[in-house]
Amino acid sequence: MKVLIVSPCDLPVPATKGGAVATLVESLVKQNEKNNEIDLNVISIYDQIAEEESKKYNNTKFIFWKEPYLFKKIDELYEWFYKNILKKPHQVLKRYMTKIYILICLKKELKKNDYDRVILENSGYLINILKDKKIYNKYKNNIYYHVHNDIPENIYVDGLKKCKMILISKYLKKKILKVCGNEVENNIFILRNGFDCQNFYGNLEKEKINEIKNKLNIENEKIIIFVGRIVEQKGIRELTQAFKNLNLSNAILLVVGSHNFATNESSIFEQEMKLVFKELENKIRFTGYVPYEEIWKYYKIADLAVLPSVWEEPAGLAMLEATASSIPLITTKSGGIPEYLSEKYVDMLKIDDNLTINIEKSIKNFFDNEIEYKNRASQASKIICEQYCESEFYQNFIKIIKQ
Repeated sequence: MKVLIVSPCDLPVPATKGGAVATLVESLVKQNEKNNEIDLNVISIYDQIAEEESKKYNNTKFIFWKEPYLFKKIDELYEWFYKNILKKPHQVLKRYMTKIYILICLKKELKKNDYDRVILENSGYLINILKDKKIYNKYKNNIYYHVHNDIPENIYVDGLKKCKMILISKYLKKKILKVCGNEVENNIFILRNGFDCQNFYGNLEKEKINEIKNKLNIENEKIIIFVGRIVEQKGIRELTQAFKNLNLSNAILLVVGSHNFATNESSIFEQEMKLVFKELENKIRFTGYVPYEEIWKYYKIADLAVLPSVWEEPAGLAMLEATASSIPLITTKSGGIPEYLSEKYVDMLKIDDNLTINIEKSIKNFFDNEIEYKNRASQASKIICEQYCESEFYQNFIKIIKQ
C-alpha cells in the first residue's frame, strides 16, 4: 500500500525543530522503518538539518518543498504590517503565501503520482485540495484528515465531509459532529496518540542529573517543572502566579519551552512572561527551546510536573510524557485529557476563576503528601507506557488506513 502523509508544513519532518504533530509523524516513520508494512511517503517543508536527518530512514521517501524567496518575503511584509501598522501581531505567523505554495505543489503531486491513501495532517487549509474535482474523483474515499486540534472556523466544511477523519480523542469527535452533522460518523476513527516512552520510563544516571542541575544552578531544591509552548493557552501565567503566591523556600520552578518551538519566533505574551521570570530569577529557571530528544532528561530531574492547560486541549502529549516519567502531575480537566489520564493517578483541576488558587492548593498538597503522590505516579507510569507506546500507535494507524 502506497501512503502519502502530508505534514502541516509549518515545522519540518523529521522533527528537528520540535512540534507535537511533526514528532507524531516521525513516530510513524520510525515504526515503519522496523515493520515496513506500507510504502511510506512524507511531505515536509524544507529544512537542511531535517533533510540530512531523513537520510537515516531507508523505508520512507521524503519530499521536501522549499518556499520561494518572494513568497517568504510577502509573508514577512504582511506580518510586519499587522505588527507595526495595525498593532495587532499574530500569536502564530499566518504564512498565507506559504500555504498557497504548498497547495499548488500538493495538487501537482497528487495528479502526477498515484497513492492508495493520502493523510492530511491537522492543518485545515490542506483540505482545500478537494475543491479540485479531478483530485477528489481520483482519491475518493482514500483521503484522511488526521486531526490533532480543534478545526478552524474557516475550514472548507464540504471538503471535510468528503474526508475520512482520524481523531485523537472523543472530545474532537463531538466537535466534528457539531460542525458536520451525524452523517459523517461512520467516517470517523479514534487514534489516540503514542510516543517513544522508553527514555521517559527509564532512569537517568545520577551523574547526568547532577550535570543538568549544575547547568541550571539548582542545588537541593525541589523542582516543579512546566514543559510546553509559552502561550496563554498552556496556563503558564496561572502556574507562575500560583508559584509566586506560595513563596516556597525550598522549590524552583523550571520552565522548559519557547513560543513556537525552534523557529526563533516570539510573541508579546512570551516577552511579558520573560519579564515575570526575570523578576523571580532566583526562583525560576527558564531554558527556552529544548530539542525533543532531550526533554525526557528534564523530567527526570523534576519532582512535580504542573501542566495546567486553560484551553480545551484535545489530548496533551506533554501530560503523557510527564506521567511516563514517574513524576506526579497536576493538570486540568480540559478537552480530551480525561480520556488519556485518570484522576486516580493525577490531579485534574477545573478551568475556572479559581484555577490559580487551586494550583496553589494542589502544589501544597503534593508537598504535604509526597510519598502518596509518588506512589500514584509510579503506578500511572506503567499504564501509560503500555497503552501509548509508539508501536501501539503505529499498529492502530495501520489498521485504520487498511480498512
